[in-house]
Amino acid sequence: MRRDLVAACAPYLAPHGVVMTTDADSRIFPDWVEANLDELNRADLICGTVLPDPAEFARLPPVIAGRLRANTWR
Repeated sequence: MRRDLVAACAPYLAPHGVVMTTDADSRIFPDWVEANLDELNRADLICGTVLPDPAEFARLPPVIAGRLRANTWR
């Protein structure tokens, strides 16, 4: 779905425009937009790290939490 939405946006971008996405349940840092735009001066694509909220992470089912802790999500 995200791929389709980004593809739908692409024709409307200004020259050198960017599309930045995150998840609806994510909380971003106040300088998220500026920091990403700054990094795009050095790269064509930026992928970030997800730092789960500790209280929400504690409520995950063990099978999911264990895979995320072991970094073996596939």
